[in-house]
Amino acid sequence: MKIVMFKNGDGALQFTDQEVKILSKKKELIFPLEAMHSFANQLVHIGFAMVDKIPVEKQNKSVSNFGHIAGKDEIKSE
Repeated sequence: MKIVMFKNGDGALQFTDQEVKILSKKKELIFPLEAMHSFANQLVHIGFAMVDKIPVEKQNKSVSNFGHIAGKDEIKSE
């Protein structure tokens, strides 16, 4: 699997043909603890890099595929 971030901020998880066959057969990805830790760190790093590329006027919009993402003005501080 290759994680790619494009100049416009979009991203993609790209799989080889062999990886697609395995995913089609197994229907899951299993990570040992150490691999999950590394994978999660990479996703967080990519997430921050992608957020930095989102134009300010689009940062508070919801994403239909993932449900509503609360903007700064919607989060109640305690």
